[in-house]
Amino acid sequence: MSGSGKAVMYIDNFYKGLFVCFVMMESESYDISVDFLRERDKGLLYVDTCGTNWVSAGKGTYKSGIAKMGKMKNVISALRERENFLATDGVLEEIVGSRDHYRECVRGIKHAIKNKYDEYVSNRGNVILVTDDSLRKHIGWLRVYNNLLSILKEGVRLYSPKRLMLDSDYVCDYVNKRNDDRKMNLSEVDRGVIVAAISSGHGSGVLSADASLMSVFVGSVRKFKLNDCFVCDSMNRKSYPVLWRDSRWHRD
Repeated sequence: MSGSGKAVMYIDNFYKGLFVCFVMMESESYDISVDFLRERDKGLLYVDTCGTNWVSAGKGTYKSGIAKMGKMKNVISALRERENFLATDGVLEEIVGSRDHYRECVRGIKHAIKNKYDEYVSNRGNVILVTDDSLRKHIGWLRVYNNLLSILKEGVRLYSPKRLMLDSDYVCDYVNKRNDDRKMNLSEVDRGVIVAAISSGHGSGVLSADASLMSVFVGSVRKFKLNDCFVCDSMNRKSYPVLWRDSRWHRD
Protein backbone atom coordinates (compact mmCIF):
# COMPACT_ATOMS: atom_id res chain seq x y z
CA MET A 1 0.00 0.00 0.00
CA SER A 2 1.28 3.48 -0.82
CA GLY A 3 2.04 6.05 1.84
CA SER A 4 -1.02 8.08 0.86
CA GLY A 5 -3.18 4.94 1.07
CA LYS A 6 -1.93 4.23 4.60
CA ALA A 7 -2.64 7.81 5.57
CA VAL A 8 -6.21 7.59 4.27
CA MET A 9 -6.75 4.34 6.17
CA TYR A 10 -5.34 5.87 9.35
CA ILE A 11 -7.59 8.91 9.07
CA ASP A 12 -10.62 6.73 8.33
CA ASN A 13 -9.98 4.52 11.38
CA PHE A 14 -9.38 7.59 13.53
CA TYR A 15 -12.74 9.07 12.52
CA LYS A 16 -14.50 5.74 13.09
CA GLY A 17 -13.20 5.63 16.66
CA LEU A 18 -14.00 9.28 17.25
CA PHE A 19 -17.51 8.76 15.89
CA VAL A 20 -18.21 5.82 18.22
CA CYS A 21 -17.17 7.93 21.22
CA PHE A 22 -19.32 10.80 19.93
CA VAL A 23 -22.39 8.56 19.67
CA MET A 24 -21.86 7.24 23.21
CA MET A 25 -21.53 10.72 24.72
CA GLU A 26 -24.50 12.19 22.90
CA SER A 27 -26.71 9.20 23.70
CA GLU A 28 -26.22 9.38 27.46
CA SER A 29 -29.34 11.49 28.10
CA TYR A 30 -31.55 8.98 26.26
CA ASP A 31 -32.35 5.39 27.14
CA ILE A 32 -31.35 3.39 24.08
CA SER A 33 -31.35 0.01 25.81
CA VAL A 34 -33.05 -2.91 24.07
CA ASP A 35 -33.06 -5.51 26.86
CA PHE A 36 -36.80 -5.90 26.32
CA LEU A 37 -36.00 -7.64 23.03
CA ARG A 38 -33.99 -10.30 24.82
CA GLU A 39 -36.12 -10.83 27.90
CA ARG A 40 -38.41 -13.79 27.24
CA ASP A 41 -40.57 -13.81 24.12
CA LYS A 42 -39.04 -16.02 21.47
CA GLY A 43 -41.96 -16.18 19.05
CA LEU A 44 -41.86 -14.83 15.52
CA LEU A 45 -41.21 -11.08 15.77
CA TYR A 46 -42.41 -8.70 13.04
CA VAL A 47 -40.35 -5.51 13.02
CA ASP A 48 -41.97 -2.11 12.45
CA THR A 49 -39.68 0.69 11.26
CA CYS A 50 -40.30 3.03 14.20
CA GLY A 51 -39.61 0.21 16.63
CA THR A 52 -35.97 0.17 15.55
CA ASN A 53 -35.21 3.82 16.25
CA TRP A 54 -37.56 5.35 18.83
CA VAL A 55 -35.75 7.27 21.55
CA SER A 56 -38.08 10.03 22.80
CA ALA A 57 -40.82 12.47 21.88
CA GLY A 58 -38.09 14.97 21.04
CA LYS A 59 -36.79 12.86 18.20
CA GLY A 60 -36.24 15.87 15.96
CA THR A 61 -33.43 17.30 18.07
CA TYR A 62 -29.75 16.93 17.33
CA LYS A 63 -28.94 14.84 20.41
CA SER A 64 -31.92 12.56 19.93
CA GLY A 65 -30.79 11.98 16.35
CA ILE A 66 -27.47 10.67 17.63
CA ALA A 67 -29.29 8.57 20.24
CA LYS A 68 -31.51 7.21 17.48
CA MET A 69 -28.44 5.86 15.73
CA GLY A 70 -27.30 4.21 18.95
CA LYS A 71 -30.74 2.64 19.40
CA MET A 72 -30.67 1.23 15.87
CA LYS A 73 -27.25 -0.31 16.45
CA ASN A 74 -28.50 -1.92 19.66
CA VAL A 75 -31.62 -3.27 17.92
CA ILE A 76 -29.49 -4.81 15.17
CA SER A 77 -27.32 -6.51 17.78
CA ALA A 78 -30.36 -7.73 19.76
CA LEU A 79 -32.08 -9.14 16.67
CA ARG A 80 -28.94 -11.01 15.71
CA GLU A 81 -28.81 -12.51 19.20
CA ARG A 82 -32.55 -13.16 19.41
CA GLU A 83 -33.20 -14.72 15.97
CA ASN A 84 -36.76 -15.52 14.74
CA PHE A 85 -37.62 -12.08 13.31
CA LEU A 86 -38.54 -10.58 9.95
CA ALA A 87 -40.01 -7.52 8.27
CA THR A 88 -42.71 -6.96 5.69
CA ASP A 89 -42.01 -5.68 2.19
CA GLY A 90 -43.44 -2.31 3.21
CA VAL A 91 -41.04 -1.93 6.13
CA LEU A 92 -38.10 -2.97 3.96
CA GLU A 93 -39.10 -0.35 1.39
CA GLU A 94 -39.14 2.35 4.09
CA ILE A 95 -35.66 1.35 5.22
CA VAL A 96 -34.40 1.25 1.62
CA GLY A 97 -35.74 4.80 1.20
CA SER A 98 -33.77 6.01 4.23
CA ARG A 99 -30.67 4.12 3.13
CA ASP A 100 -30.85 5.65 -0.33
CA HIS A 101 -31.31 9.12 1.15
CA TYR A 102 -28.11 8.87 3.17
CA ARG A 103 -26.23 7.30 0.29
CA GLU A 104 -27.19 10.25 -1.90
CA CYS A 105 -26.19 12.67 0.87
CA VAL A 106 -22.76 11.08 1.19
CA ARG A 107 -22.22 11.39 -2.55
CA GLY A 108 -23.47 14.97 -2.54
CA ILE A 109 -21.33 16.08 0.40
CA LYS A 110 -18.22 14.48 -1.12
CA HIS A 111 -18.93 16.29 -4.39
CA ALA A 112 -19.47 19.56 -2.53
CA ILE A 113 -16.21 19.15 -0.58
CA LYS A 114 -14.33 18.46 -3.80
CA ASN A 115 -15.78 21.59 -5.39
CA LYS A 116 -15.41 23.68 -2.22
CA TYR A 117 -19.13 24.40 -1.77
CA ASP A 118 -20.34 25.52 1.65
CA GLU A 119 -23.74 23.82 1.54
CA TYR A 120 -25.46 20.82 0.00
CA VAL A 121 -29.23 20.49 -0.46
CA SER A 122 -30.42 16.89 -0.09
CA ASN A 123 -33.13 15.26 -2.15
CA ARG A 124 -35.46 15.87 0.83
CA GLY A 125 -34.76 19.58 0.72
CA ASN A 126 -32.51 19.63 3.79
CA VAL A 127 -29.67 22.16 3.72
CA ILE A 128 -26.50 20.45 4.97
CA LEU A 129 -23.35 22.34 5.92
CA VAL A 130 -20.44 20.83 4.04
CA THR A 131 -17.83 19.78 6.61
CA ASP A 132 -15.79 16.71 7.39
CA ASP A 133 -18.00 16.25 10.45
CA SER A 134 -21.24 16.21 8.44
CA LEU A 135 -19.71 13.75 5.98
CA ARG A 136 -18.63 11.46 8.82
CA LYS A 137 -22.10 11.50 10.40
CA HIS A 138 -23.88 10.77 7.12
CA ILE A 139 -21.49 7.88 6.43
CA GLY A 140 -22.40 6.59 9.90
CA TRP A 141 -26.12 6.76 9.10
CA LEU A 142 -25.57 5.01 5.79
CA ARG A 143 -23.74 2.15 7.50
CA VAL A 144 -26.46 1.73 10.13
CA TYR A 145 -29.26 1.60 7.55
CA ASN A 146 -27.25 -0.82 5.40
CA ASN A 147 -26.75 -3.08 8.42
CA LEU A 148 -30.42 -2.88 9.44
CA LEU A 149 -31.57 -3.67 5.91
CA SER A 150 -29.14 -6.57 5.66
CA ILE A 151 -30.21 -8.26 8.90
CA LEU A 152 -33.93 -7.83 8.18
CA LYS A 153 -33.52 -9.35 4.73
CA GLU A 154 -31.68 -12.22 6.38
CA GLY A 155 -34.61 -12.60 8.77
CA VAL A 156 -37.05 -12.75 5.86
CA ARG A 157 -34.93 -15.43 4.23
CA LEU A 158 -34.50 -17.56 7.34
CA TYR A 159 -37.71 -17.12 9.32
CA SER A 160 -40.60 -16.42 6.94
CA PRO A 161 -43.43 -18.84 7.80
CA LYS A 162 -43.87 -21.58 5.21
CA ARG A 163 -47.62 -21.63 5.79
CA LEU A 164 -50.01 -18.99 7.15
CA MET A 165 -52.52 -20.00 9.79
CA LEU A 166 -55.12 -17.40 8.74
CA ASP A 167 -56.20 -16.06 5.37
CA SER A 168 -54.39 -12.73 5.00
CA ASP A 169 -57.23 -11.13 2.98
CA TYR A 170 -59.69 -11.89 5.77
CA VAL A 171 -57.31 -10.53 8.39
CA CYS A 172 -56.68 -7.45 6.23
CA ASP A 173 -60.42 -6.70 6.02
CA TYR A 174 -60.69 -6.86 9.81
CA VAL A 175 -57.60 -4.68 10.40
CA ASN A 176 -58.79 -2.06 7.90
CA LYS A 177 -62.25 -1.95 9.51
CA ARG A 178 -60.82 -1.63 13.02
CA ASN A 179 -58.47 1.10 11.82
CA ASP A 180 -61.34 3.03 10.21
CA ASP A 181 -63.84 2.51 13.03
CA ARG A 182 -61.41 3.72 15.67
CA LYS A 183 -59.86 6.42 13.47
CA MET A 184 -56.37 5.10 14.12
CA ASN A 185 -54.93 6.58 10.91
CA LEU A 186 -52.51 3.71 10.49
CA SER A 187 -50.45 3.79 7.31
CA GLU A 188 -50.63 1.00 4.77
CA VAL A 189 -47.21 -0.19 5.94
CA ASP A 190 -48.34 -0.27 9.60
CA ARG A 191 -51.47 -2.23 8.71
CA GLY A 192 -49.31 -4.59 6.68
CA VAL A 193 -47.19 -5.38 9.75
CA ILE A 194 -50.30 -6.28 11.76
CA VAL A 195 -51.81 -8.37 8.97
CA ALA A 196 -48.59 -10.32 8.45
CA ALA A 197 -48.13 -11.00 12.18
CA ILE A 198 -51.75 -12.05 12.77
CA SER A 199 -51.90 -14.17 9.62
CA SER A 200 -48.86 -16.16 10.75
CA GLY A 201 -50.89 -17.33 13.76
CA HIS A 202 -49.97 -18.35 17.29
CA GLY A 203 -46.74 -17.10 18.82
CA SER A 204 -46.40 -13.94 16.73
CA GLY A 205 -45.41 -10.52 17.99
CA VAL A 206 -44.61 -6.99 16.87
CA LEU A 207 -41.75 -4.61 17.63
CA SER A 208 -43.10 -1.08 17.42
CA ALA A 209 -43.25 2.35 19.04
CA ASP A 210 -46.63 3.15 17.48
CA ALA A 211 -49.37 2.96 20.12
CA SER A 212 -52.10 2.67 17.47
CA LEU A 213 -50.35 -0.21 15.73
CA MET A 214 -49.84 -2.06 19.01
CA SER A 215 -53.47 -1.46 20.01
CA VAL A 216 -54.87 -2.83 16.75
CA PHE A 217 -52.51 -5.80 16.97
CA VAL A 218 -53.77 -6.61 20.48
CA GLY A 219 -57.39 -6.29 19.32
CA SER A 220 -56.66 -8.58 16.39
CA VAL A 221 -55.11 -11.21 18.67
CA ARG A 222 -58.32 -11.16 20.68
CA LYS A 223 -60.51 -11.32 17.56
CA PHE A 224 -58.73 -14.37 16.12
CA LYS A 225 -58.12 -16.05 19.50
CA LEU A 226 -54.37 -16.47 19.07
CA ASN A 227 -52.15 -17.88 21.79
CA ASP A 228 -48.64 -16.92 22.92
CA CYS A 229 -48.62 -13.57 21.13
CA PHE A 230 -46.67 -10.59 22.43
CA VAL A 231 -45.77 -6.94 22.00
CA CYS A 232 -42.25 -5.52 22.14
CA ASP A 233 -42.97 -1.90 23.02
CA SER A 234 -39.99 0.15 21.89
CA MET A 235 -41.46 3.35 23.31
CA ASN A 236 -41.62 2.04 26.89
CA ARG A 237 -38.83 -0.52 26.42
CA LYS A 238 -40.89 -3.49 27.66
CA SER A 239 -42.21 -6.80 26.36
CA TYR A 240 -45.80 -7.80 27.08
CA PRO A 241 -47.54 -11.11 26.46
CA VAL A 242 -51.01 -10.67 24.96
CA LEU A 243 -53.93 -12.78 26.22
CA TRP A 244 -56.66 -13.27 23.62
CA ARG A 245 -59.29 -13.67 26.36
CA ASP A 246 -58.61 -10.12 27.43
CA SER A 247 -57.76 -7.14 25.22
CA ARG A 248 -55.39 -5.76 27.86
CA TRP A 249 -51.65 -6.28 27.59
CA HIS A 250 -50.84 -8.66 30.40
CA ARG A 251 -47.89 -7.14 32.25
CA ASP A 252 -46.28 -9.52 34.72
